[in-house]
Amino acid sequence: MIVERKGYQTSYGLLRILACILVIIHHFDAVVLDASCQQGMAVVDNLTMVNNGLFFMLSGKFALEYFDGNVSAYYCKRFVKIVVPYLVINCMINMMQGYTITEYISRLRHGEVYDWFVYAVIGFYLAAPFFYYMFYDMKEKYKLLFLLSIVVYIVMNTVNEYFGNVFYTAANPFFDTLSFFLIGYLIDNIVSLKRYKWYFAGAGIAAACVSTYETLYLPGVNTSLYGLCITRICMCVAVYVLVCWSNSRIIQDKNIQKIVKRLADLTYYVYLVHGLVQEPYAASHSYIISKNPYIRLAAGSLEIIAVSFVLAYFYERITRMIYKIAGKKRIWGRLKSN
Repeated sequence: MIVERKGYQTSYGLLRILACILVIIHHFDAVVLDASCQQGMAVVDNLTMVNNGLFFMLSGKFALEYFDGNVSAYYCKRFVKIVVPYLVINCMINMMQGYTITEYISRLRHGEVYDWFVYAVIGFYLAAPFFYYMFYDMKEKYKLLFLLSIVVYIVMNTVNEYFGNVFYTAANPFFDTLSFFLIGYLIDNIVSLKRYKWYFAGAGIAAACVSTYETLYLPGVNTSLYGLCITRICMCVAVYVLVCWSNSRIIQDKNIQKIVKRLADLTYYVYLVHGLVQEPYAASHSYIISKNPYIRLAAGSLEIIAVSFVLAYFYERITRMIYKIAGKKRIWGRLKSN
């Protein structure tokens, strides 16, 4: 039996929007970095690094919890909605850098266009239907054991990062992006864990403090920024549970729910188009506002967010229109009849 999709849950939409904003801040802090703010920007860079983990956790939750049973349709839908929009925007960014379309295709074919997250996302979704059947009807206690096994390996990997090859068996099979993907699903589907919401929050705050200390005083061993680290996992999980397990009265308002849903639906397109806005537009405008790097970061990030959402709105409408036209059965019927 296939699980039916439940009604839209506003808290998950809020998390998508938050993760998208953190991505923009994380990318823009490198643009405004100068000698006067290296440590401060390093802290910002560290704390906003949770953005990717949050996106992957949400992807895991929804990809593994809901599946219509048709593997080929599942792949086709995600190819049209994820891969095609990415290729178009990626091509535009390469053309802005001086490459022709032919050169872009050649670079893409030879692996010279490298976006690590695309390989991670492709890997997730190729495996998702099979993970779905693996977890379907699995008892909660076995899901918990599987989650604990991931956490144990992450802890062992973290100790190795700090002290070097303490655990011979710490060659981690749960590489970081897959770990977030699986943790997002597992932590949200183990009902007994929800009673520990504030413990997760406390662990995340403690991890953020440790990671900030590392950034300021031990930059050579800051594993939260590089590799699979328990502090980074704790920070991501803390944000996830605080946002997604909240029952705020504000988000129960129907108008708020509509706004959140509409903005959340645009976040993937914002993720794609913000690179078009970041350096040629917002970077130069932020200098006009102030020379202070922190004010520039705040002002520039707001500008990128606003412009990116506008561009994403039109890009999403165009993509949806093409998707609907290509998917209409009557077009195939006309072609067949002719």
